[in-house]
Amino acid sequence: MTTYKDKLKNDFNDFEEIISNDNHIIRVLFRMYLNGDYGRDISEKWFSRWGEADTEKKARSMVIQAFGEYNATDYDCSYQQQQRWLVNNIGHEKLEELNKVLMSDFDDVMEGIA
Repeated sequence: MTTYKDKLKNDFNDFEEIISNDNHIIRVLFRMYLNGDYGRDISEKWFSRWGEADTEKKARSMVIQAFGEYNATDYDCSYQQQQRWLVNNIGHEKLEELNKVLMSDFDDVMEGIA
């Protein structure tokens, strides 16, 4: 049986590709999650929060939360489990790179909804 850890390890094995490729499956599915493909209520929640994120710190926090909730959904694990796995296996420095591209993806989706 494949565990959430196995799935995360497989999907995050080429981390540089996730960062550099806008069409990497992880980023595509995250954008789909944000734009309502996983449910209209999810899209509405993040659109509302996007309007409230008036500082970069708030926007960063919101994107981390959104990506964590998306991962928990897609990998069938808790928010804490996916977060722990990412920190332990990817590391803080690389995750900051990911946060930057995810913030851009997030803005693109929300601007498309607006």
